[in-house]
Amino acid sequence: MKIIKKVQAEFIGGKINCSVLLNKNLEGAQFAYYIFRDNERIHTSWYSSSPSFSFDTEKVTGDYHVVGFLRVEKEPIEIEKSNRVSVRLYSSINTSLSQKVLQDLTAELKYSFSRPFVQVPQDFDPVVNKNFNESGFFHVPLAKYYEKIEIGELTRIDWRRKFEASNNSNVMWLLSLNFAGCLLSTFEVSKDPVFLSLATQSIESFLTFVTTPENRLYVESIASGDHSTATRVKVFIKYLQVTQDSEVECKGIRLQVFCELYRCLEWLSSDDNFHENNHGLMCNIALAAASRCFSLSSDLRKKYYGISISRTLKLAEKAFCKDGLCNENTIGYHNYNLQLYQVFCDLLDAEELTSPEFSNLRNIINRAEVSLRHCVRQDGSVPPVGDSPAYLSKKSSINQSKFFPRSGFAVVKNEDFYLSLQCGSRTEVHKQMDDSSITLRYKGVDILIDAGSYSYDRETGFGRYIESATGHTGIYPLAFDYLRRREIVKTFGGILGGIDYFCETDSGFELRCHYKTQDGTVSAGRTIIACWPDEIWINDTIEIHKALPSWRFSEAKVQRFLFGPNIMISQCEPGEFILRGSGISGKLFSLNSVGGRLTFGQTDPDIRGWHSIEFGEILENSCLEFISTNPVASFTVALKLSEGATMSQLSKHAFERLSTDRLSGSMAPGCIDS
Repeated sequence: MKIIKKVQAEFIGGKINCSVLLNKNLEGAQFAYYIFRDNERIHTSWYSSSPSFSFDTEKVTGDYHVVGFLRVEKEPIEIEKSNRVSVRLYSSINTSLSQKVLQDLTAELKYSFSRPFVQVPQDFDPVVNKNFNESGFFHVPLAKYYEKIEIGELTRIDWRRKFEASNNSNVMWLLSLNFAGCLLSTFEVSKDPVFLSLATQSIESFLTFVTTPENRLYVESIASGDHSTATRVKVFIKYLQVTQDSEVECKGIRLQVFCELYRCLEWLSSDDNFHENNHGLMCNIALAAASRCFSLSSDLRKKYYGISISRTLKLAEKAFCKDGLCNENTIGYHNYNLQLYQVFCDLLDAEELTSPEFSNLRNIINRAEVSLRHCVRQDGSVPPVGDSPAYLSKKSSINQSKFFPRSGFAVVKNEDFYLSLQCGSRTEVHKQMDDSSITLRYKGVDILIDAGSYSYDRETGFGRYIESATGHTGIYPLAFDYLRRREIVKTFGGILGGIDYFCETDSGFELRCHYKTQDGTVSAGRTIIACWPDEIWINDTIEIHKALPSWRFSEAKVQRFLFGPNIMISQCEPGEFILRGSGISGKLFSLNSVGGRLTFGQTDPDIRGWHSIEFGEILENSCLEFISTNPVASFTVALKLSEGATMSQLSKHAFERLSTDRLSGSMAPGCIDS
């Protein structure tokens, strides 16, 4: 088990403050640091007993990160890299608006936010527990699944606070003021003025915080700053609506809130802050929603509305492939993007709804909705494929197989059977180390799974495990275990892959996929034959062609299976494993590996056999691994989901196809070869 929990870096007072956080207390520990600017090492701090260190940037701009070293007697040296910190010149951060802009905004506010109010898109949920504790404090969550903060009258909020778990996500939600939006919704429902007072106090504290260049730079430079700012825009809109007819106590900060809303909208309008993913769509929604709050004659209304329309139309054409699948590499994010596009469409003016441009957008959305119905499971639930938890959608399933060649995704599906294959991608957005990964569901029971989506903190622990190859049912070099995709891409120059073949046969389906590292170090191929009603065959081949001199690269290769949470597995004979659970029984046959490493909920010496079906919740499951050190490793397994399954019951067609046709490279007529 690693001793270093993480290396943390933050920019305060012109300095990079770095610290090494440990999983346990140690005596005699020594710490050292490398400081990097734009990936070039610029400073070394040699070993000392201090777990923290400050480096003066001398106002030199760039992207900084830190590599921390831990030395303990009789133990190998541990090394860990920190988060990245962006440093820009303070002079580029203007904290005050010109007198003319202030005058214009004062006039704008007078004629803005007229009734009836525009509904805040994806409005904030009221706080469920409205009780104050004995000390007079109130605990409000930053967002669903995230930390709670303590608020009371005259509470001082630490806007630079750090969190033990999921720090980046919690910081993003803190600075988004999402919790203040929830307080405003609570006030609307309860009419209790204390919640409006707490929201006002929190917003006023934030406005004071961002009056200094250093703090404004911090707010604008956090991870997912676009998401945070888009949410903050909605909070400011809601506050200005709620306090439109308020008494004197809220009048004093309304202009301040309006000016900060203007700053946020200008920041979101800049192309430098726009990203072509769901965050960019959130920003467009914020711009469109805000534009509706200005008067009809306002130039700001026209500006923000025009930017949001232009960007979204272009974004939709890139986001979805011709077959309708989103480029964010998970069915969960496909569904989320669809919801965001519908939210955006609800903000359009009537004339936009009949325009040719909108007609094209509607066609894209309609294709995406059909694609989603192909990809959800039979009960309409979103599968935990890639960076997504499992949850029920509002879409009815189309129980037919579907291939998305441009997006590297395929589904083999009927009323009882659901098999997904992920290999390749159009972008790196939310892409995990899941090339060659499959999931299998039979009669509503998860048989083979991906590990799901646990947390946005992926540097260590379960978050890293789930994103890595270790959390997927696929074929990989053992050296890829626990490595994040970005680390592998950086080392090997990218990962190229795709699904090459998708064919329906009389007895089922056949699929083939491949992936390789861009530098040629690793290449792998997978063939899957699904035989109706309850059988699949998998043949994998993987080769490590060369190893980088700087890399201690294991020659071992692993074929990995993660089983559903209700499936228990045990070895009954050499190369044979019994599966039981939730009314399903069957047997897995390994045709060329008599042994196998079977784990369940392991944390020591490393993490194996875990999954997260619900975000933030980690659960145990069985994991079976077949390992080979052959130069070209080949693995073949058959899985039969019937009581008392035997080798003699397995499909002869699949066996012959894998042993003969695969070697000759033949292809059935009329099949898709991408």
